[in-house]
Amino acid sequence: MATGARASCFKTNLFRGQMAIQCLDVISLNVGGGAGVWRAVDHWLSKGHLDVLCLQEAGISSVEVCSLRARARRLRYRTYLQLGVPSPGRWGTLVPGGGVAVFVKVALPQREAFTACGDYSQIVGIWVGNWLVSSAYFPRVPCASTELGQLVLESIL
Repeated sequence: MATGARASCFKTNLFRGQMAIQCLDVISLNVGGGAGVWRAVDHWLSKGHLDVLCLQEAGISSVEVCSLRARARRLRYRTYLQLGVPSPGRWGTLVPGGGVAVFVKVALPQREAFTACGDYSQIVGIWVGNWLVSSAYFPRVPCASTELGQLVLESIL
């Protein structure tokens, strides 16, 4: 189920007042919707061993955002989100689509680098010490990968 990098060590050095992080313990998952987000947070963050959790297809509603941030904060993680564009569901109600989330352990130095949302694609980038960690999502539609590439270029330039 998990894809991404797992590092077995975590070491820090002080360099000119900044924390230089040598290794990060990172998991990246496509969770397939809101229920998957909650399962991933409960499973991976509750243990406290993970430094960064990146989630794609994190289709949560704007109403759930506050609860999710509060849950992560209780587990000592900071939440970075880019919600997807809602689309009409089966019964005509709007359903969250796509979306990405990054959870970073509070003890680590961090700051948001960029967030962007297109018609199909979403991306979040976070500086964690001297590492740039990013989570991106694009569905399997012809123009989505091109759109994501444009979002990345616009975000970092």
